[in-house]
Amino acid sequence: MGAYISFVVLLIIGTILAKKVVDTGFYNLDIKREISKSKVNINEVFEITTIIENKKRLPISFITIEEEYSGEVKRLLSNDDFQDKSHFYYSTYSISGNERLKRTYKVTASKRGVYILKNMNVSIGDYFGYAMENRAITNLLEIVVYPRVISLRELNLNNNSLQGEEIVKRWIYKDPLYVKGIRDYTLEDRMKDIHWNSSMKMNRLMVKEYDTTSEKKVMFIFSNQNTTPFWSVVNTEDIERGIEVIVALGREFIKSTTPVAISTNSQIINMYESTEIRTFPYTNNFSYLLEIGARIDIRSRGEFSKHLRDILRILDRNTIYIVVAAFLDEESINIISKINSLGFTIKIIDTSKDEAIPKISFIEIISYKGVRG
Repeated sequence: MGAYISFVVLLIIGTILAKKVVDTGFYNLDIKREISKSKVNINEVFEITTIIENKKRLPISFITIEEEYSGEVKRLLSNDDFQDKSHFYYSTYSISGNERLKRTYKVTASKRGVYILKNMNVSIGDYFGYAMENRAITNLLEIVVYPRVISLRELNLNNNSLQGEEIVKRWIYKDPLYVKGIRDYTLEDRMKDIHWNSSMKMNRLMVKEYDTTSEKKVMFIFSNQNTTPFWSVVNTEDIERGIEVIVALGREFIKSTTPVAISTNSQIINMYESTEIRTFPYTNNFSYLLEIGARIDIRSRGEFSKHLRDILRILDRNTIYIVVAAFLDEESINIISKINSLGFTIKIIDTSKDEAIPKISFIEIISYKGVRG
């Protein structure tokens, strides 16, 4: 009988203590996450560390942390956690009084974009599983995954004889922006650059010589619109091809010390700053260009034609404008033609698989269908 009473007393005391553990569990308990590298390449392994600090004497025997990851961001599972059939990961901990725990997980992301890890759902329980208290802890982490970088030789263009390097050289160094003089013809010159009046006067072929000043700039005008109305269809393959070709050509322009900018009708994902940016500043920093490519969303903020009308106010004759799109409606085509007729240099890269953009008078269109096989 005495043993039974002792057991009941111990059980009551244990229950009281367990309830106290649960009731005071979140008091002086700090839980946060730290990321080893917030800007990464596709499939690069980085680390997220969970830090739990119990600043009171009372230990906590059972803590479960539930975290939701995006489908493209995956935790490389350890023996201390598990994943359910969705994108939730669960980790369990036990911590003594006045103790600090750190547990590091390896993480990877398989697709370009910006991923935000949201709040953690934390559960604290007692020794016996009688009581449980849940609480959401605010702790946001932003992961920027750069688009893949391909070389110019890998660009699959509609003209097999036209290489990416040639496009960059021709668009930057051979566009008729400023004619600074006339000189003798060489085998490397194009027939279209021959100055026929001077050739007849000199009785030998003469060509126009262009100013190749480093003040030239390039602006990619990127559209993620695939049809009309803009919100009805989203073709992610066309969008990804567009970002790929911008990064590939942009890197080469930056190598040639040519500043590059991106302007887009896409929504921009950013946890820390305003997402109302439509035209990013010019840069010679390739990492910054990669980050812009990562932050471009597949969702559009509006019709591409409206975005083009906005650009009309900032046109600059020192800039080569390159429209990157898989679809252009009639209004967009008319605005592009107007930009060309005003004397600004504008090119088009068609990223659709079936070369959907129609021919436009006096404007060069190059089709990009992805990476060469």
